[in-house]
Amino acid sequence: MRINKYSIILLFSFIFLQIKATGLSDDIIYINGEEWRLMAKPIDTDSTLYARLRDFLPENHCVSTANWNGYTAFWEIRHDYLYLRRMEIRVYDKTSQKDSTLVYNTDALKKLFVSYYEDGEIPARWFSGELRAGQGDLVRYVHIGFDRNMATEMVMRMKDGKVLKSDIYHNYKNDGLNLSKAQDEIIKRFPWKQFPEYKGQRLSFFIGNFQMTNDGHLLDLDVYAIFIRPSREEIKDGNHPLAVAFKETLKSIYPWETLFINGRYTVEYPRFVMPIYEKYLIAHTTEAHLEVGVPVCYLNERGDTIIPYGKYKFCHTDTIRTIGFVYENKTDARIVCVDTNGRKLFNVFKYDNGADYVEEGLFRITDDNGLIGFADTSGVVIIKPQFKFAFPFKNGKTKVTSSGEFEEWFYINKHGQRLSTSTN
Repeated sequence: MRINKYSIILLFSFIFLQIKATGLSDDIIYINGEEWRLMAKPIDTDSTLYARLRDFLPENHCVSTANWNGYTAFWEIRHDYLYLRRMEIRVYDKTSQKDSTLVYNTDALKKLFVSYYEDGEIPARWFSGELRAGQGDLVRYVHIGFDRNMATEMVMRMKDGKVLKSDIYHNYKNDGLNLSKAQDEIIKRFPWKQFPEYKGQRLSFFIGNFQMTNDGHLLDLDVYAIFIRPSREEIKDGNHPLAVAFKETLKSIYPWETLFINGRYTVEYPRFVMPIYEKYLIAHTTEAHLEVGVPVCYLNERGDTIIPYGKYKFCHTDTIRTIGFVYENKTDARIVCVDTNGRKLFNVFKYDNGADYVEEGLFRITDDNGLIGFADTSGVVIIKPQFKFAFPFKNGKTKVTSSGEFEEWFYINKHGQRLSTSTN
């Protein structure tokens, strides 16, 4: 069946928006005497058989969102061929108001499979393609069709019902950031300043073919299309500057959640739609001017109040695009760092009557006990607070002390690693 590009786009939208699709129930297959879950419905792949099956099913057969046709087929691999052993159909009796199961062996299915039935057996000669059979726990699950993977899987390539090749895989998952929860991190890292022409636009990236390392580094991906709203621009160039910037943004995130699925490291979704838009907060006050101590609230790009009046006093960030600095509304008036969701990240070291200056991409932060560490301009803590005092970074290093005593000053690099005990 041919699928046009609009069908693909619609499918992508379903994946991201979590529209109520349904995971389908498995058939059962026996391989070398062991029972496996068959993540496919081989009967449904033949349009003639499917039409006959619809006529064959009892009128009172039971259906569900996971089993639209109301049957479960039982299969067997024998002498490298796929055979149908029996079919079970759930039916409902209105009189007794009870369900029961009808079992049809191969002889009872003779009329349905008239073109294939021979000597009491039904070889699946109509089927060519790939079959997946699984055992064990679910490693990956998407709530649609058979888009899932189990801990142990056998992948069989078949032609005219004969197994040409089979491989067994042991699947597992490594912890990291899941793509469905990555929107805020991507928005924060995306280089919005490089694309002023798209200010105020919503960018939806249609992506797939994720290539990962086993420890969660994204090596590459494909950007199939970019939809831009409300301007209604559509970009189908995977090498467009927007596509390249988006790829580099995703590559900068580490670690991603990775799955080892059937011999390949990847992410949970084979295809995905990620909408992003520039998030920012703008300070508003009831006074004539924005200055320290005046009542202040912060509104987002849509005009919604994210930080209400009374929560903070204004410091010197009137527009928060990634992080901002505000005074707490308390007597001690500590400076705190907040993100575009209005969430407090940490306390900021005070310097020159305001927030610490950024030097070499880092600035000083403090914990509630006054110990000093460092964070970067995206709000990530790079060196957790642990020092009694620390100077700003210069030439890739800074001088710090854990006690404040003269003989206990030393240098560290931007990874927090000790370089020297010298006090010079």
